[in-house]
Amino acid sequence: MTEEVVAKVKSIDIGGEWLTNGHLKACILKLYPPTQSEWENDGSRANNLSMATQLLVPPDESSQSLLVQEFPEKSAVVIAPELAFGSPDFQSLDTLVKNYNQNLIFICGFGFSNGSDLATLARRTDVEGVWNIEPNASKRYNGGWVWVKNGSSTQCYIFLKNYLEQNTEITVENIATGDYILRLNGNDIVIFPLVCADLISKEDGSPSSRIEQSLNRNSNNNQRVLVTGSLLNKKSESDHWKTAIGDLLDSSKASNVRLLLSNCINPVPVKDEEIDKWRCLSGAFQHREGCKPPVKPLPYIRYVNGEKFSGLVLRNSEVGALFGKLQWTNNSSEGKQAFSECAQHVWSGDKFHSCDAICAADELYRFVIRNKGNLLHSKITSNEATRTLADSELDKLLTELSPTSNSPLRAVAGKIFQKCLKGVKQDAQFCPDQLYSRSENLDCAITTLSLIQHAIEAELMPEGKELGYGQLLSNNEEQEILIWDSSEHTANQLYSLVKEGIVKDGGSARPLMIVGRGNGGGSFPDEGRIHSNRLADISDAPPLNVGKDICEANDRVVFWKNQGKVDDILASADPRQDLVASLREEIIVPEDS
Repeated sequence: MTEEVVAKVKSIDIGGEWLTNGHLKACILKLYPPTQSEWENDGSRANNLSMATQLLVPPDESSQSLLVQEFPEKSAVVIAPELAFGSPDFQSLDTLVKNYNQNLIFICGFGFSNGSDLATLARRTDVEGVWNIEPNASKRYNGGWVWVKNGSSTQCYIFLKNYLEQNTEITVENIATGDYILRLNGNDIVIFPLVCADLISKEDGSPSSRIEQSLNRNSNNNQRVLVTGSLLNKKSESDHWKTAIGDLLDSSKASNVRLLLSNCINPVPVKDEEIDKWRCLSGAFQHREGCKPPVKPLPYIRYVNGEKFSGLVLRNSEVGALFGKLQWTNNSSEGKQAFSECAQHVWSGDKFHSCDAICAADELYRFVIRNKGNLLHSKITSNEATRTLADSELDKLLTELSPTSNSPLRAVAGKIFQKCLKGVKQDAQFCPDQLYSRSENLDCAITTLSLIQHAIEAELMPEGKELGYGQLLSNNEEQEILIWDSSEHTANQLYSLVKEGIVKDGGSARPLMIVGRGNGGGSFPDEGRIHSNRLADISDAPPLNVGKDICEANDRVVFWKNQGKVDDILASADPRQDLVASLREEIIVPEDS
């Protein structure tokens, strides 16, 4: 009995040189999940087909396709999610791959498809079914198509899901499973394509255990090993997934396996970091041995880890495509991450748009979504008018921070939260990946910032108008406002930093209003103009302005406002209060300053 029969693995030689200097050019497609009508009726996924078309077809005769632009003159692997396409899409995809002008392995999920249609399709000379027993004509199947285009030859392989998802998929009428998994043997790489629950299954003879057996019986040190997972998964944070990924990579660590996942479900961001950090689970994973976390945040991807593995998941999980370099080494000369040199394109307005790689904007955008509704912090009990206005203003902020926007605000997103958390300490930096650790401070600051911006019609980090210390510029451009919520210092310590720093340093910059909150320790500073209390050098003193004495001749004009005063307005239950007018009155610098 052959190895394939024992392990229920169909091993197919595809030849070809698929690696470039030992790494693989890989594209993770983030497609739309099927509608109920689409999966129930095995209908065409028109939106996803449109994305595949723009990925593989040049927009005009003088251009190149997006995949060729990202990987010029290089072989590539593309992985798409579970149920990404229906049976009616096969011929269109087949034509797209055959007309693509570089070597390509295209892996995608399909379903739920009739067994009779699959059996008929497998009788074509350019299609091969991966099964021991032909699909039952009266049953429906979830599975995957794999096209291998090598030079002028293109072959498609149909593989079927072996295990069903136990909550929803098992209820699909007339659903059935396959009995084999597929192993593709290139000259320099081995690929095992799987669909969702096949990765999680712990039953005897599970696909993961078959992969381990197959590698133990037939491995080649000259070949890299890749397992791909096409997913439609709602709970990326599930311990089932973390266990499955860890066990697969641990059991096959001798073969140095890499795992590439594409999930079409985008979980709604949540406040809990332990849940939210897994994002949509789309990304690249490796065994934890020899892997180190990145020193700085990575554009497009974000580091995660479990007990046995580490991974790089998409930082923002917008529909689109992520392109990158998949590696099997972790030495310093080739980089310490399994997936690197990434580029992301999001799908908007029926077109791909290149992302700007500003991870600070992506993380602030996600932070606001995660905390929206809680952003009127736990320190006060806000009224309904405040909550309604805050939600409206935060929605405007989200529009500008969105990965699909071209707003100049994205370029300064890092400065926004650094000023919120670090205030006048301009050299201090704060890592975007750690925003969750300062949520109690930042949620208050961002909400206050948005409400005050609206109240005084200010500009937030305006393009081409340099600000000193503030985030907001008043509409007459004569005043800056800094919202500063610190966990490191008391309010009096913040006040002293300002007094002995920027106030004492002097200068003739715009008047600055600081709305400050410390960590709750000690008393609160007096509100109003901050004076340095130093004596000017009267032998060379500039002419004094009316209303200033010799002690403040060179002081920078800075005002202090305790955040508690703003909180009182936001929490007021007085129905006569005009929220916007009250905020404006508190924030505007006195005219005689």
